Amino acid sequence: MWSKILQLLFSTKLMLVLLILFPLAMGIGTFLESWYSTDAARVWVYNAWWFELLMLLLMVNFMGNIKKYNLLSKEKISVLILHLSFVFILLGAFVTRYIGDEGVMPIRENNSSNTYLSEKTYLTIFIDGEKNEQPSRKTLKTQLLLKGIITVNDWDEWKELIAFDFIEDNYFSELKEAEIVRERFELIASVDEYVGKYISNEWVRKNVLRQTDDDILELDKQMEGEDDGEDDDLDLD
Repeated sequence: MWSKILQLLFSTKLMLVLLILFPLAMGIGTFLESWYSTDAARVWVYNAWWFELLMLLLMVNFMGNIKKYNLLSKEKISVLILHLSFVFILLGAFVTRYIGDEGVMPIRENNSSNTYLSEKTYLTIFIDGEKNEQPSRKTLKTQLLLKGIITVNDWDEWKELIAFDFIEDNYFSELKEAEIVRERFELIASVDEYVGKYISNEWVRKNVLRQTDDDILELDKQMEGEDDGEDDDLDLD
């Protein structure tokens, strides 16, 4: 019995079927992502158990064919490399799926960065509205239905009982604020040679630093106070 199972797992026919189903499944996932959302493609295809089984069978089939056709010999090194490349690609997909973390790292030219924006959602804002004169929270409803947490009937029964308490992500807010300030001062450095020639200091403060009239007055007072303090220090010396 086991010999028949191994013979099936390592067969060329199974490899052909899997090589047809695998790109077909990825194509379906691509269309789902385009028609609906990335979450929908992940739930229905990329993170589905049957897609992982498909990749596992492919990897087992390639490894079995290496032994079956004795591809470890020097004469068949090119075919061995082809089989091993598929094995490592599939192995990398499993590592990404269970260990990896997806995100976006914006890096501007001539700059470096040690932070990135995670694909995981830590703060979600839901906007209530009406559809066909019925109150609805579309984003939440879609997520709960796609993940199989509730049914349509459950949603109709519970939607009026759902409430949200939002907590600000202070760390993310600080990172974003620091990034905005840094970009504004980088912009000031790039236009510094034009100040007094094409643009004024007041224009820079209002349009680049986004300072209001009250901010400008307050900062001018602070800078005057700092200048007076420096003068006092010089007199003492």
